[in-house]
Amino acid sequence: MNKQERTNVQKTSQTDLQQICIVWALPGVIIMLIALILSVNIASHFHGSLFVEGLTFILITLLFCGVYYLLFIVMPENMYIACSIMFAAIKRKISPRTKDAKEIVVEETETKEPLFLEAPIVAEAPQEDKESMELMVAVVANEPVVAKKTKAAKEPAEEMVSANPMESSQGKEPYNNEEDILLREQQLIRERREAFLRKQAEEHKKTVNDTLDYIYQLMPGIVPDEEVPILAMEISKWADSAAYIPASLHTTSSAKKSDLHHFMWNVSRRLGKEHFNVETRAMFLRTLFHDMFGDNDLSTLKNLKTNPMAGNIIIDEPDEGSLAYHIERDLAAKEGAKRR
Repeated sequence: MNKQERTNVQKTSQTDLQQICIVWALPGVIIMLIALILSVNIASHFHGSLFVEGLTFILITLLFCGVYYLLFIVMPENMYIACSIMFAAIKRKISPRTKDAKEIVVEETETKEPLFLEAPIVAEAPQEDKESMELMVAVVANEPVVAKKTKAAKEPAEEMVSANPMESSQGKEPYNNEEDILLREQQLIRERREAFLRKQAEEHKKTVNDTLDYIYQLMPGIVPDEEVPILAMEISKWADSAAYIPASLHTTSSAKKSDLHHFMWNVSRRLGKEHFNVETRAMFLRTLFHDMFGDNDLSTLKNLKTNPMAGNIIIDEPDEGSLAYHIERDLAAKEGAKRR
């Protein structure tokens, strides 16, 4: 293992240790301090009983650790960013930041020109701290990060931080300071978040398009033909906002309440948790088909899966891992109901 590889291994170990401190050690110390303060306060009401103090300390610590662990599972990226900012702030309070000393080797030339060494700029440290904090705040706020040049960047031998932290050129030093590592980690978190949101938006768009196709094929005969495009538009707007209040549409004489129950269940099941909420879909259904359900109480519209295989439209349960409709099967069931 050469010197460069040993350096990379040491830096990786330092990064892993820092992540452990950020995610577990620091919150654990804070949780125990809070538990200690609360347990002492509670024990004071029991004449300072050590048993009460120890028991409450253990219970409060377990409770807070459970809450922290639950939050870390639900939103790991936000919790990690918050812990990183808190860890960096505490680190600056405990050990003030200093510049790394660099060895300057000057060889005497034939001309023996006088050498001028630039003195360390002490006044730059507060400005760097300020820029570092602005960088972390910008990442948390999901704002674009613009790397700023410092005086150290003017030196020819110093590597400038790329706009994309993952870019590395041949012959250049790897990330060798805490700010570069933090910048790279925040950039990776932001890229993953953007990729997740893009994928989520694409899946939602595909689901809405499939739902509109389902409406155009299944709903003629349930609502008047001229109102089918209006129904598709109302569902599309509802897909964008679960709080949307639709216009009231008419139904045909062959439409049954079970048809509209099943239709609403099939659509809301695929649009998301907000739309699949019992109260939300019941209110939307009563408003959308007011001529059919205007006199119904919302409590009567909560169970939409009654007689799932009855009527012109049947309950269409999505397959595991997919939100696609079974349109061919639904059309066959609709034709069978007409013949009956």
